[in-house]
Amino acid sequence: MWYLNNRNVFDDFRVIEIVWWSEDMYKYSLYKPPYKIHPSRTFVDINLTGNDDEDKIKLDFAQLEIRELMSTQDTLNGVHFHFNPHASIKLLYEL
Repeated sequence: MWYLNNRNVFDDFRVIEIVWWSEDMYKYSLYKPPYKIHPSRTFVDINLTGNDDEDKIKLDFAQLEIRELMSTQDTLNGVHFHFNPHASIKLLYEL
């Protein structure tokens, strides 16, 4: 790189460092980040099984949770949907 750079082969040379982030990253480092690392997100799990009556109740509950998250502008919590192989996506359209 040095030889090619001295021969003006490159018009402009830039590098971007890419690092996989981990919570343990700063544990043994002298460098402390200038920002606060937020705790991991927490999720409400909604397991859809294929039973239309139970799934409708679970989806109504999920809709209330999502509205609450949106109204409070909560960015640390969320809702996970898990679809059983017997679950039908048609319930989502009926909301």
